[in-house]
Amino acid sequence: MRWDLTLNKKWIVAERAHALGDSFTIVNQCVLVAKRSGVLVEGFSVFDPKDITAAFMKRVQERGQSAELKGSTFELIGPQYLAPHVDKLVKDCKVSNITYVTSPFVHVSQTNGKFALRTKLRVLNVDDSPVLLKLLNHVFSSQGWVENVGQITNPMDAVEKILALNPDVVTLDIQMPGKNGLQVLKELLAVRYFPVLMISSLSMEDGSLVFNALNAGAFDYIQKPTAEERASFTDDILSKSLSAVEAGVAPVALPKESSRPALRSLSLITSYPPNLVWAIGSSTGGTQAITRAFSMLPRMIPPTLIVQHIPPIFSRAFAESLAAVCPFKVKEAAHGDALEANCVYIAPGGKQMTLERAASGRYAIAINDDEPVNRFKPSVDYLFNRLATKTDLQFVAGVLTGMGRDGSAGLLALRNAGARTFAQDESSSVVYGMPKAAFENGGAEQVCHIDDVAQQLLKFSANSKA
Repeated sequence: MRWDLTLNKKWIVAERAHALGDSFTIVNQCVLVAKRSGVLVEGFSVFDPKDITAAFMKRVQERGQSAELKGSTFELIGPQYLAPHVDKLVKDCKVSNITYVTSPFVHVSQTNGKFALRTKLRVLNVDDSPVLLKLLNHVFSSQGWVENVGQITNPMDAVEKILALNPDVVTLDIQMPGKNGLQVLKELLAVRYFPVLMISSLSMEDGSLVFNALNAGAFDYIQKPTAEERASFTDDILSKSLSAVEAGVAPVALPKESSRPALRSLSLITSYPPNLVWAIGSSTGGTQAITRAFSMLPRMIPPTLIVQHIPPIFSRAFAESLAAVCPFKVKEAAHGDALEANCVYIAPGGKQMTLERAASGRYAIAINDDEPVNRFKPSVDYLFNRLATKTDLQFVAGVLTGMGRDGSAGLLALRNAGARTFAQDESSSVVYGMPKAAFENGGAEQVCHIDDVAQQLLKFSANSKA
């Protein structure tokens, strides 16, 4: 669940109504827990790290003497960077009834009228490669807040074992003998939803299976690392595991085929201004979100530029996957492509994309090897900021689901230049990072559910001036 910030500093007790059996992340927060015995908890409260002061420690001591909590011990769960600060406060304030636990994860359940809080993320790996399983075990076991509850090498009985071990997150290899990861995923999710991260090699064959898996309900995918990429792989898989837990629910599925014609018939316009361009940026969950939204559009659309954070080769697989459900042309963008209506251009992985004047005087796609922006290549901000300087063009632009802030500054630049802008809402975002940043900085003039994105594009386009 996404933690409700209105609960900060409110003492939550087991006897009161609360969403139980849920997990949440506390990457930038702390949880104070009161315990009497074992794992059972009297109550807990959520705090911002800046609230952890000497006065806070004094209040904890006093709380421990209250009739409600007399005899309890306290745990403060929070980020690693805060540990030295807390240790110093405990020593300086001579606090004897509080310990600090480092974890960005908390799972809440209820037993016999008491809370049970778990601070270890339970992960399970399904893979036929001993080398990758060894790497995954090292990555997860080296984290004090992660428990690797199992490694399954035989995909034939993987679903049964996953259900029995009940992990928080599953990593699932895409290519295995006897049954591939897509088949395992579909069988698993037909029984119960688990956040699943697909593990893939960098190949077109894997790319097709990965995007089918994402459309079938996988949370995200991780690329198998080279030796040089192991540090970034560790950061990537840990952050995506936490995001998968925070999302808590299956990504929004594609609409049924029978419903698409009706959705496409909602088009408000039959022609567009000749200088109108659509531009979309997204990251985690973006391939599913784009596929869902664009499959609802009519056949006639303005030229459309999409930046999805994606590795090389996979951008082509994504373009092919999207083309299969859309009534217009979709392609991986290539340098020099003429900007044409009824065509969607996907930025190639590992490159930056923008627009430049061709010798003919018309705009064309420009692909280059410029440096990453916000660590990303392709970057949404890279595209949006450059589009904002094209004063002879009109834009409708949006930021969809994804981690981080990429696209927020560029969307604001576009809006300030006269573009119509929007961001996906929290309820339909797999990760409400990029769209949240775009809304909070004023870049997005409208917020909408993923099912309303197609309509929003058309509505804004109808209000554009030729």
